[in-house]
Amino acid sequence: MKLFLEPNMAKMAMIFWYTGFNQPYQLVTYGDRFFTNSSLGLLISLFYSAELVGAFVSASIVDIPTEDNRSKAIRGYTIFFLITSVGYVIALMLELSSASHVNDIPDRDSVANLLCGGVVMFSWGFSDAMVQSLAY
Repeated sequence: MKLFLEPNMAKMAMIFWYTGFNQPYQLVTYGDRFFTNSSLGLLISLFYSAELVGAFVSASIVDIPTEDNRSKAIRGYTIFFLITSVGYVIALMLELSSASHVNDIPDRDSVANLLCGGVVMFSWGFSDAMVQSLAY
């Protein structure tokens, strides 16, 4: 328990909370509402593929030899914030458009829904890997 009281760990508490809190919404709540099982399986594969890309980009940022650590952190967290925001804005648009018929989403397998879902899942997977890489 002493680890959680360390000043450096306390600074990171919000990121640790975020990485543990957001995936149940992203993969389960959002995914189950807007996609059929087969579509969700494909989108989850995209999510985890984006995790690999996000980790690679994060490592590339951290490994820049000519920049100081503060500049690298600012660049990494800015990219994380922007990519995450794209995913949540699109997800919010889908949530708001379906608010009147919560239990019956009529176009769960439409091309537009799957494309939006693909962008959302990719951005969430990418940003999740980035923030975890930068945090640790």
